[in-house]
Amino acid sequence: HNTIVNLVKLPPDRAFQTIAEHGVSHLSATPTYLRLLATTGKQAAAVQHVASGGEAGQTGLSQAVKRTFPAATYRNIYASTELGSLLTSKGEIFTVPAELVDKIRVFEGQLEVHRSLLGASVADHCADEFFATSDQVHVVSDRPLTFQFTARRGDEINVGGNKVCPQKVERELLQLPQVADVVVYGTQNSVTGSIVCCDIVTRTSIP
Repeated sequence: HNTIVNLVKLPPDRAFQTIAEHGVSHLSATPTYLRLLATTGKQAAAVQHVASGGEAGQTGLSQAVKRTFPAATYRNIYASTELGSLLTSKGEIFTVPAELVDKIRVFEGQLEVHRSLLGASVADHCADEFFATSDQVHVVSDRPLTFQFTARRGDEINVGGNKVCPQKVERELLQLPQVADVVVYGTQNSVTGSIVCCDIVTRTSIP
């Protein structure tokens, strides 16, 4: 009998008001939306648990969540339509648990999972023992397998034949002290096919 509060499309100030009005204790959102809330400098001390997922985690997100929701525990969840919820972490780095070491692997920089972890409707049409998730990762350690999600295959921007990962550019820009938030994208160019563009929110532009 708990109340479900919909924050979708609410601007940050209104989202914080709604969280306070309803006494929201558990919050689930994409990393992008959590970072948007964090750029306000506001806090919601009543929130006890925060979960993120739906896209690659962003550098410094766990610290931003802690500043914005100081009393909350934080979980980063890796899930998909084919797998359901599969892995969790307290930050951007995931470690494969012992019971899944034979069922999760990285091949040519892409995360693959054993067909036994898939839903029946997907597993029945899986030609190989392992299913390619299209999620690209950076391996931190092999034993145990530890990695960070970097991008989705197909998200790259093709600049004159060179593939640029927008998430990697975003991570670099977010390390600059003047940058509060950023989105990197490609736009058409008559010479190179595409060029890399970015929209930046600076810390000085936040009221």
